Amino acid sequence: MNRFPRRDFLRHLLTAAGFALSPLDRLAFGKWRIATAQPPRRIIVVGAGLAGLVAAHELVKAGHQVVVLDAQLRPGGRVYTLRDPFADGLYAEAGAARIPDTHDLTRGYVAEFGLKLVPFQPDLTPQTGTNGKQSLGPAGQSGAALGNALWADDSLVEWLDKSGAQSPVRHFDKIDGGNDRLPAAFAARLENRIQYSAPVVRIEQDDQGVRAVVQRGGSRETVSGDFLICTIPFTVLRGVDVSPPFSSAKRRAIEHLNYSDATRIYLQSATRYWAKSAKSGFAMTDQTEILDATFGEPGERGIMMLYTLGDLARRLERLTPDQRIQYGVVEAERIYPGMGANFESGFSWCWSEVAWARGAFAVYLPDQMTTLYPVAVQPEGRVHFAGEHLSSWPGWMQGALASGLRAAREVSSRA
Repeated sequence: MNRFPRRDFLRHLLTAAGFALSPLDRLAFGKWRIATAQPPRRIIVVGAGLAGLVAAHELVKAGHQVVVLDAQLRPGGRVYTLRDPFADGLYAEAGAARIPDTHDLTRGYVAEFGLKLVPFQPDLTPQTGTNGKQSLGPAGQSGAALGNALWADDSLVEWLDKSGAQSPVRHFDKIDGGNDRLPAAFAARLENRIQYSAPVVRIEQDDQGVRAVVQRGGSRETVSGDFLICTIPFTVLRGVDVSPPFSSAKRRAIEHLNYSDATRIYLQSATRYWAKSAKSGFAMTDQTEILDATFGEPGERGIMMLYTLGDLARRLERLTPDQRIQYGVVEAERIYPGMGANFESGFSWCWSEVAWARGAFAVYLPDQMTTLYPVAVQPEGRVHFAGEHLSSWPGWMQGALASGLRAAREVSSRA
């Protein structure tokens, strides 16, 4: 996997503008109409992340009979808001954290469910001063004071402009109350169609239909349908038995698609001391993004999050939780002096340690875009595929939603 220095961090953020891998990914919100079922079909959706939830949501609206199977006890997959480790009702994201201003599908469903968007971070775009020259916002000022060792978020705008992206991202939002409110809203609409604690261990298909075998304790049960949409990460699908086996090209795509490690360290601080010094709490060193995870939340306490990918994330995974937190306190103190005096408690999250994820998000290597993606996205008999890894926006909620809608249309057209 890639080392993920800061330039690759920026490239990952640039995927927010989309790769245009599929024309269907470019359909605007509200243009994904699925024809009414004639007759209704039984459709199994494996995975209750955003891809599976949106596919089920739209297929139910079209009149199909849908069951969603998920190994976990909650909806959302890698959209997961942490609450219990923190005091005073504070929360922070373990997974998908920001919503770019260009992501119309994500924003469209947020509006459909009556949720509210709030800024993810302070205004970080360069501001024009009285002398007509551009001056940095608060994050840029704090970053410039630290010299070349620190990259501040206002540099992202400049880098995106130079990259030639057709739709450079200017602004990020988040969902008020936590991003997990979006999958929770989907789940509420789907009601008892979702079965939790239902890991799929085998997929079977023949001319009559498709079957998902679920492991429940020491016994197995079979769920039957006409079609199946598989939305789980390929890292997890590698451990699922399939009969008859997928094609050799599909198996190769499942085995070799590259996923990034990601480790997040959360430091609960007695005060948001960085804000008192007119600093934003948003910055980046060579391999670590530092964020005020509680920006915009009420109260005196705050949570500073250190977000790492690639090699550093893997090194941190090998540490104990206490060692990770100790590393985080030292690093935060180096960038924003005062953490040592204000630190109250810590928590860490490693996506590669999560059995039903085994990685944070797909990162297509240069040759994989042409060799794996075209095969990975294609159906295999009655089995269709979706997920952020099969979209123009890998690693983003927009990608999960777009892929789920694509798979729902594919299945509906066949039905």
